[in-house]
Amino acid sequence: MVKWCVVYSSATGNTRRLAEAAAQTLGADLMNVNDILGFLPGSPDADSDLSDMEDSYENLAVIEANRKSLLISAEANLSEVAAKLSKYDCVMVGYWLRRGGPDQRTAVLLSKMSGKRVALFQTHGAYEGSEHAVTAFARAGSLLGSDNTILGTFSCQCAVNPALIKRRLEGKVPGHKGEDLEACKKRWADAEKHPDENDLERMRTFAKKMLVISEKA
Repeated sequence: MVKWCVVYSSATGNTRRLAEAAAQTLGADLMNVNDILGFLPGSPDADSDLSDMEDSYENLAVIEANRKSLLISAEANLSEVAAKLSKYDCVMVGYWLRRGGPDQRTAVLLSKMSGKRVALFQTHGAYEGSEHAVTAFARAGSLLGSDNTILGTFSCQCAVNPALIKRRLEGKVPGHKGEDLEACKKRWADAEKHPDENDLERMRTFAKKMLVISEKA
């Protein structure tokens, strides 16, 4: 029987709710990313308000440039991460998007994983199927360590952190100068309705699909 675990990073609780639904469906162990990595210096507690971290990294290129220092400063090294994941055949990783890619802690975790069958799911304020949401999966996949196989992906538009919306409206978030704020307000209003029960059921369906695929792989 294939053994699963679900590892998530959640800023406002949205990703956690989906992770809980997935873990229950898979019969999987559920862990916060900090259970695997330990706490990165200067990072907040699990599920806390991470809006202030939006200005920390301009884009994924900068995340990549800082990865070495993050890996060194994290409490867990590569062998420790491998040991914590060693009893699992498959790992579902859930994360929230920041600047078009996985959040900082998930980026570190993905780079440390190897030899696993992986399912990815992400939460974001963008519409599902948008370029932003689709390309984020490619970026997440590029961060993965060696010899991993991606079994599937799941995407869910979710409510945006109110603190981040406030800063966007004040023009305090780099990279969003001159954006169409009226279109953003509509998108944020639509996102505010999620995740709903339909989203949770979609996640359960996705988890069942991943379970079937993993048993056949």
